[in-house]
Amino acid sequence: MKSRPVKSIIIAAAVVLIADSLALSIPAYALADLSANQATQNSQTTASSKLGQAKLKLCAAHENAINGILARIANRGSRHLALITSVATRTENFYKKNGKPLSNYDSLVANVNTTMTAAQSAVNLVKTTSTSFSCSSSDPLGALQQFKDNTLGEVAALQAYKTAVQNLVSGVKTVANTSTEASGGNQ
Repeated sequence: MKSRPVKSIIIAAAVVLIADSLALSIPAYALADLSANQATQNSQTTASSKLGQAKLKLCAAHENAINGILARIANRGSRHLALITSVATRTENFYKKNGKPLSNYDSLVANVNTTMTAAQSAVNLVKTTSTSFSCSSSDPLGALQQFKDNTLGEVAALQAYKTAVQNLVSGVKTVANTSTEASGGNQ
């Protein structure tokens, strides 16, 4: 314990001598505190760089798994989009084959097409950001956060597309049911 104050006094005295030779007037206690703070900062910097290196090694060990997860999420969005699109196409084909008029069919199809375009662009954005993760990049956590935000946007766009297709199916189904009931009652 006694060696620490002695070191501080010696350091302060040396700094005062240097300051005197440079014609500076800095109090010795301020210089002692300054040198103690610098030593603390140096040890913190060393510890944080070791911690940063450990986190980098850990990230590099999991980089392939992370990239696999990102790719699966991107592919899942593509498959979901393809499924919803196939339902929309089948519904439109059924409506055309049935030949029964639906008053708001054009607006329903326009809504489906608009939401499909938005969903397709969201899926493409997620695919693009899923391939850009690297632990050696300047901000790997920022890249993951961007991917997460894009994925949430994709989910919202796919949900809107699904709702638009459900509305189209519901409208076509009501026309098909009313025409079947009308023809069944005439027989």
